[in-house]
Amino acid sequence: MNFGTSRASAIENLNRFVDQNLFEYSKLRNFDYGPDNRSNISCLSPYITHGIISELEVIKKSLSKFSFSKNEKFIQEVLWRIYWKGWLELRPNVWTDYLNELKKSS
Repeated sequence: MNFGTSRASAIENLNRFVDQNLFEYSKLRNFDYGPDNRSNISCLSPYITHGIISELEVIKKSLSKFSFSKNEKFIQEVLWRIYWKGWLELRPNVWTDYLNELKKSS
């Protein structure tokens, strides 16, 4: 996967996913077709993580194409992302504790 670093790249990828792949997302999201075929997932995480686009922007774009009922699973996944990001922000030692436990077990 190749990710452009500009907002234009992020918007292009968001638009492409919504226009071409969102409709099948709920049926195909749990399959791994290998590194050369990621059409079943959005691949928007790097853009969201680095603040190039927001979760709200992604949800709004998806709703501009399909109704909530056709979009529900995708929207749930975006909202879970927000939940877990907040959960981890409130528990900054989780990752460090995990790495320490991993070192102990090896």
